[in-house]
Amino acid sequence: MKKYPAVLTAAVMMLSGCTPVAENGREKTESPLVSSYLELAEEYYAAGDAESAINTLREGYNETGDRKIKNRLADLEKEEGSAE
Repeated sequence: MKKYPAVLTAAVMMLSGCTPVAENGREKTESPLVSSYLELAEEYYAAGDAESAINTLREGYNETGDRKIKNRLADLEKEEGSAE
């Protein structure tokens, strides 16, 4: 499996046109970036690459702090934990 986290992150940010916004002293990004991380993770998962999906969601949550990403990450980790 090939890893492209830095390239993917840059591509997601460029394609989404996101801009950082400050919220409670922590930099947070607007929703286009959140959607991009969620969509990319779903593409990985649909292709059978749960590990990359989970890593993408972790990166997305660390970058944005978004609750939707956190919830999807928890769901995938639970699914993958019970699949092992």
